Amino acid sequence: MNAATQTNTETQTTDSKGKSFKNTYEESLKAQNVQAGARNLSEELLNIMLSHRVPAGFSDLNIKIAEAAKRNDVDSILSLSQQLKNVKDNEAANQKALADLKKKHTFSDVLQAFNAEFEELAYQVASRTVSATHALIVQAGSKQSGKKSKDNADSGETQKRTMAIFKITKDGKSVDLPMRPGRAASNLTQDKEAFDFLNFKIVTEEGKEVLEPGTIAMNEKDNVTASRANIVKAIEEKVKGFEDYTVEQIQ
Repeated sequence: MNAATQTNTETQTTDSKGKSFKNTYEESLKAQNVQAGARNLSEELLNIMLSHRVPAGFSDLNIKIAEAAKRNDVDSILSLSQQLKNVKDNEAANQKALADLKKKHTFSDVLQAFNAEFEELAYQVASRTVSATHALIVQAGSKQSGKKSKDNADSGETQKRTMAIFKITKDGKSVDLPMRPGRAASNLTQDKEAFDFLNFKIVTEEGKEVLEPGTIAMNEKDNVTASRANIVKAIEEKVKGFEDYTVEQIQ
């Protein structure tokens, strides 16, 4: 179960009709007219927010256990598993302390106490929202432009003007990574410099260019395809292997 699907039965905010926002959200996802991009972004933002409810050290230990399993390091697995058990054993006492905290302080009080952390989380969500929604709008515009320009000799130039471009930087060196729409995205060789800079190889499988490695470990549970959009997301979230990179949308 990911963070976005976890429930909180103690407190639920409601909309103007008295329905919980959680129920309103789940009903909206069931609507057939919800686009995949909007659905994926909403789930991602929920995961960012709700993952902070995971007990301290729990996620790190799970990541380390997974890495030890890949190395077949039995001693490390046993040691880390014991540490994970200790975290779980301490959870009961932790829940009692949190219950006492809730009795003594309001939600607003707690946010003020952790003002810097909450502000950083808010800006993380805002940053991801503006980046993703802009990319979705640009891609939608590119698709619409492509439909109208089938008989237009300048269709390639139109696509180029509307294509999102990200500047990726590491150790003072920068490369541009375009979010190429449609079939143009499958031509990886045209952006070989950027993929080399990111330590990806371009290989051919069954006549199709693909990146190697082909997946990115976003966390201890989720591996996603190594696509242009997911690479940008990994840099933004400082995923392991991408910590030294920074990314900025320049178009």
